Formats: sequence, structure tokens, C-alpha cells
Amino acid sequence: MQLEIFPFQKLKFMLPVILVSDDKKKAEEFIYAKKNSPANIIIRIAPEKTEFSVEQIREIIKSVKISQPYNRFYVLEDFDRSSTEAQNAFLKTLEEAPATVGFILLVSNLHLLLPTVISRAMVVSLKKTRKLVIDGKITQLLDCFIKTKDFKALLDETFIVSSKAEAMEKIDQILFFFRKRLADDKKSFSIIRKALEIRDLLVNNNLNSQLAVDNILLALKSKYS
Repeated sequence: MQLEIFPFQKLKFMLPVILVSDDKKKAEEFIYAKKNSPANIIIRIAPEKTEFSVEQIREIIKSVKISQPYNRFYVLEDFDRSSTEAQNAFLKTLEEAPATVGFILLVSNLHLLLPTVISRAMVVSLKKTRKLVIDGKITQLLDCFIKTKDFKALLDETFIVSSKAEAMEKIDQILFFFRKRLADDKKSFSIIRKALEIRDLLVNNNLNSQLAVDNILLALKSKYS
């Protein structure tokens, strides 16, 4: 846990912020702009292991509840590396934190956060984004597979790609579908992680485009069959 002390200012309310960024420099610039915010202490916390656990979140909650004569801003680094249980454990604190406490949740992939977490914070994206046009056919096929467990639904020609751009589009459609299921389907979280891992290989390691999509579909078969 790292503390940074800034000049004190009077605080009335601080809305939790989810900061989406792959650029560490831009993220740091955003955080340090809080020098002029009501917080006079910034507390940076990273996952103790591979991800934030329920136990670590509970320790953070205990710290938040301790009354202090100064204002605190908690920066939770790589918060997208949190289990669904850990995120659920943090919901009430996000919504009912003391007036002298604020949060910045640093994430690379908003897809990995529960909708209930996102709804309790202001999302600030430092990424260049494009609007995703939902492909109804992909939604229909994925929904059919989950309901019937029939893998034939995933062998449809809709999932055939011939370029990296097409593969990225299909993967983004799959990510969107399962992100909407996060609150009610525990399996969705692992599928999203797998899809993001493969997407990263596609972007940075020149993974074969069709192989990338096929690997995600096979992961779906393994998880839901």
C-alpha cells in the first residue's frame, strides 16, 4: 500500500471513477490531476496475488471504515483482475463510502467488470473507442448454443473470418454478449478472460485470425457442454 500526501481541501462528495486505459502515462496524469481535487491522501493498492481476492477487498473495506481527520482517495490498480466474488464484496462500499473517501478503479478491460460495479461509478475511458454495431445473428447463435448445448450452432458460417479485422469484430461481439450475462452467469467471467487473452494474442502476436475465433468457440464448448 502506497501513500501520497497532497494539500488538504474541504470535501463534500467524490463519485467513484472507473479509469479505462492501456497507457500508464495517461492514467498517471489523470490520477495526479487529483492534486487539485478534494483528496489530500492518495492510497494506491495493487492485487496481492494474481487478482484482488475477497479477503483483500475486505481489508480495504476495513481501512475505509476507519475515521480519519483527512480525505482519502483509494486507487485500486488492475481492478479488472478481480474475481466476481471480490467485485460483489465491494459493491456496498462503492455505493455507501464515507463522504471523505473516493475511489479510482484502474482497468484495461471494462468487459471484466460486473454491470453492478459499472453502474455505481463514472466511467472515464482514455482509450480510443469505436461504436460496436450489434450482430443479431451472433447473439442468436450464442444464445442457441447456451440453451441447447448443441455445438452445431457455433459451426455456422457466421464465425468464418478471412482477416484480422473480421476476427476482432467477431471477438468483440462475443465479448459484448457475455458481458451482458456477467451478473447472472458465473461462467461468463472466465469466457471473457479467455476471449481477451486470445484477442491480445491476435493483436500483438499475429495469431491466425480463424484460429483465434475457433479457440474461443472451443472454450465455449468446454465451459457450457
